[in-house]
Amino acid sequence: MKQDWKLLNIFIGGNDMCGYCHNPNDAPEKCVQHISDAIQIIYDHVPRVIVSLTVMLHLEVLRLTDSGHFFCTELHV
Repeated sequence: MKQDWKLLNIFIGGNDMCGYCHNPNDAPEKCVQHISDAIQIIYDHVPRVIVSLTVMLHLEVLRLTDSGHFFCTELHV
């Protein structure tokens, strides 16, 4: 397995982002840093891996559509 190439798909969706939108202590920069840290750990411990990072939508849209927490409470039950 060490010689085989691996493809890891990471999907970042709305549920992952809701906490960052509503907690003032969790700035977007923290989210980016957490994702970067996780990917670095993967690269450090998994040989021959390709990481594909996919997001659901542009994150600014999440804040615009989440007036009154509707996005998180109604769409992500």
